[in-house]
Amino acid sequence: MLFRPLTVLGLAMTTLSAQEKRDVFQPLDPVASKALIQVAPGYHLDLFASEPHLEEPVTAAWDGNGVMYVAEMRSYMQDVAGTDTKTARNGRIKRLEDTTGDGYPDKVTIFADGLNLPRMILPLDDRIAVTETDTTDVWYYRDTDGDGVADAKKLLWKGEQLDPNRSVEHQDSGLIWNLDNWIHVSYDYKRYRFTDGTWKKKSSPYIWAQWGLDHDETGQIFYSMNTEPCFSAQVPREYWSLISHRGGKMPRDPEPVSFGKPYDLSFLQMTKLCPIDDRGGKANPVHGMTSVGGQSVYRDIRLPLAHRKSYFVTDPTAHAVRQSVITNDRGRKFLVNPHGKTELLVSPDLYFRPINTHMGPDGAIYVIDMARGIIQDAPWLSEGPRKFIHENGVDRVKRRGRIWRVTHQAHPPRTQRPRMLKEDTVALVRHLSHPNGWWRSTAQKLIILRPDRVKALPHLKALVREGHDPLGRLHALWTLEGCDEVRDSLNFALKDADWRVRAAGVKISETLGEFGPLHSLANEPHPEVAKQLILTLGWASDPRALTTIGQVIENHPAHLGVTLAGTLALWQLPESQAPVIAKIRSGELFQSLPKSERPAAHTAWKEALAQWERGLEIGDEVTKDQARMIKAGEVLYFQSCVSCHGPDGRGTKVPGMSTALAPSLRDSKRVHGPLSGLMPVMINGLTGPIDGEHYAAGYMAPAAALGITRDDRLAELLSYIRYAWDGKSSPVTKTEVNEWRNKLQDRKTPWTDAELKAR
Repeated sequence: MLFRPLTVLGLAMTTLSAQEKRDVFQPLDPVASKALIQVAPGYHLDLFASEPHLEEPVTAAWDGNGVMYVAEMRSYMQDVAGTDTKTARNGRIKRLEDTTGDGYPDKVTIFADGLNLPRMILPLDDRIAVTETDTTDVWYYRDTDGDGVADAKKLLWKGEQLDPNRSVEHQDSGLIWNLDNWIHVSYDYKRYRFTDGTWKKKSSPYIWAQWGLDHDETGQIFYSMNTEPCFSAQVPREYWSLISHRGGKMPRDPEPVSFGKPYDLSFLQMTKLCPIDDRGGKANPVHGMTSVGGQSVYRDIRLPLAHRKSYFVTDPTAHAVRQSVITNDRGRKFLVNPHGKTELLVSPDLYFRPINTHMGPDGAIYVIDMARGIIQDAPWLSEGPRKFIHENGVDRVKRRGRIWRVTHQAHPPRTQRPRMLKEDTVALVRHLSHPNGWWRSTAQKLIILRPDRVKALPHLKALVREGHDPLGRLHALWTLEGCDEVRDSLNFALKDADWRVRAAGVKISETLGEFGPLHSLANEPHPEVAKQLILTLGWASDPRALTTIGQVIENHPAHLGVTLAGTLALWQLPESQAPVIAKIRSGELFQSLPKSERPAAHTAWKEALAQWERGLEIGDEVTKDQARMIKAGEVLYFQSCVSCHGPDGRGTKVPGMSTALAPSLRDSKRVHGPLSGLMPVMINGLTGPIDGEHYAAGYMAPAAALGITRDDRLAELLSYIRYAWDGKSSPVTKTEVNEWRNKLQDRKTPWTDAELKAR
């Protein structure tokens, strides 16, 4: 039975009839569910596969012949207690093949069975690598007789066995073969390499991401976690180690160095059509992101030009899929929703549970929909939601699953079918120039894995030198790197006409430890190559490296990517070693810019260099919980406050301005005194002069405008600023913030200094 999009009609749950309430909890078949899904204008949705062929799908991948493999967590949350979630061992890898060429699978087999919640799939050649829950072991499965069922299994990597009490949510996902030939996962601090039959591990710094990962055409990894749809997308994570390389202490959270979030606050709000939430309450039609994951980066031309640089994420609690366009904000990646206040896909169906997206060989976006009731793991499911779920039969909606295919009406999916597993190695080289990124990446991977890859080497080197397509040259270069035959092609790469190839040449020079030729690029015109050059030379011990880095920075003083790279590569170095730092601090660096651009560029650099001051030492006079709050507050301060108040809390001074941007916090009675003077400012904002002094910023935004909306987060920030320069002021609790928020809930405008003093 279909139910109406009640939220759109403005109906609260309390106004629903008994029949309407029953309709909300009625599970829909795929046809009925599809009828309710709202699709963004210009896009088309069709059903690729569903139950009974699918049960509890979580992720998918394609082998070199375009056959899809789907991981099924068939024991996941079969009741509100999660009984047998990790003991049933009935997980499967399904194999979905289209044998007729109509674009839909007609042959479905159980490729592998008896698995413990399989969570990652990586097709290699005819071997399919799989990782299960509660272990980091990597096994491969192979079908040797062509019946669609694996009959061979071998351990590729002996990892570690995890605590069986660890949540299903808090473990690795991903296992993607990146452009750089490293195999990346989301959660643990590691990456892998698989060459000549040997699987190797390398530790990676920082990045704790919960819900998957993907990469763009240059190999930059994108991560997400719950309320954060995209983070650490500005530089590859290995470069955060430049901080420790320079003798610095890795900050608790490096993200503020990346100039905050790559989106504005409104981006975090999703349209929601379902009239209830997962706890049984009335749903807000504007849903904050709470379970973001399943991202994919589009790498094809089967979308309109304005949408080709798209980034997709899911939120199963909003019953929606968000498409965003990756834009360039002065050298920083920035996400924009091209559909305004709606989503690529959004449904009032309570059981529409999109959890993953993948770009296919045909250029379509495939959405993995678990189509179930319970979506949260047992450790996080409290008694209230359990009662609601059980009483309304939500727990009985399980063992279903759909894969939806999204295409654009003006760009139907390509019909060319891959047959790479059957092609000889030399023939694979031509696919490196394919317009679809899946084809390029798969061909690169297969060539590297082939025992006879030496046959392809002359063709790969010729492609680097003479290829017409820049992405073909890029993949050929990295394929040579994966074959350990790239050295002779580097000179061509560093002189390539396309910035992506030049940047790759710089990065590969780093892996070979050959920094000498890079100094000739000191006047590199493209800022993205300049950014990579700075990052790569950050490792070099040659004193010339700092000179070249300084010259590159002077050529690109307003590019935020260059600013970020310079901040990491020069971390805490004295001006005597890196004279460009003195030019940054004095403002001399920005004199070549148009006058209107100088303040923004100077402020960005000051904010970036301020990160060098992080790492507050906390004494034994505070409890462990208070210390945790203060450290978390430091992250928020350097993310949201440092540009105006400065790293030392004295207020940022900009050359040419007679006053600081904001008042000092160090000796402020309002900061260190009773909360009655501080809380109104943080909750409602402050405008006008303070103690008769006019500050350049002129306005203190409320915490919510800075993205600090939760009571516990605001308590952390305030605890930091009251401790950092005084050490005596008491920390602030979440309860105190909530009490003051309630007291001031009727105030809609910022305060003035006079008003606060009169209170």
